[in-house]
Amino acid sequence: MDKLTSILVVADRSPADHGLLAKAVELARIFGGTIELYTCDSEHAADLGRAYDTAGVEKEWLERVWERRGYLEALRESVPAPDVRVFVDCMCEVRANHAIAKKIAACHPDLVMKSASAARAGRFALNTRDWELMRICTVDLMLTRGRRWKERARFAAMVDMLDPETPSAAKAVMHAAEYLAVACGADLDVVYCEREVSASDHGLRAQELAGLAREHQVNPERVHILTGEPDDVLPAFASKNDYDVVALGTLTHRRRLANLMGRLTGRVADALDCDLLLVRSEEPAALVQANSANALWQGIFGD
Repeated sequence: MDKLTSILVVADRSPADHGLLAKAVELARIFGGTIELYTCDSEHAADLGRAYDTAGVEKEWLERVWERRGYLEALRESVPAPDVRVFVDCMCEVRANHAIAKKIAACHPDLVMKSASAARAGRFALNTRDWELMRICTVDLMLTRGRRWKERARFAAMVDMLDPETPSAAKAVMHAAEYLAVACGADLDVVYCEREVSASDHGLRAQELAGLAREHQVNPERVHILTGEPDDVLPAFASKNDYDVVALGTLTHRRRLANLMGRLTGRVADALDCDLLLVRSEEPAALVQANSANALWQGIFGD
């Protein structure tokens, strides 16, 4: 992330939309950016697709679109922001994430923001739509959990120093996290977790991590090397430090959802209770090509 001049905010007509838009407005105000407020009605689109009265489908479709537009305009009015330009747009389409992908391609945002899925067992959890959006989103994606950031926010960049498939991923995560943290006046930690390794390997990773931190002006006291199973250690560490935002890297060039996220991301993202910034390390053109190939593969062979 080298700039933040445009934010695409995906509303899902839930109580979380107000807090989501308010957070996006804060970021847009800091960076002098604009907001595209967007929603897609997939439920009624499915009903319209099964309708026998084809003559009335277009009229019903337009009514649904205008209803959703009215919701977005009311939502915009509920978050006063005379200094931030907020545009609204909506669609009625069966595949919501497909519609979001088309919107991203049309408006070229620097960041997409969406609320994480509804609470499960007292906390938020990611559902299949969230995971699919992570895969198809060609820009950085922030999934919010409904918590307001502290007056002096705390950010963490959780980097994977061992991922051979994306050597640039750790730098991309650090760059995006530093960019946001500096502008927001937030503290930034760098966190790396490894399973049991030899002393020589540990020393090498520590040197690499220290160099990465220096490159992004992070105080050595804010560099943390943890040992253990990342799925368990990282969420516990994040909870203990009460982070407002955790930045993680993502992968999209592999097909199945279980393999589409960076090694750190998977279950770790699902277990965290703070906002998530999913950072791309691949070029958007490569992601579009990979997504098209994945769609073709699924169309021929299924999932």
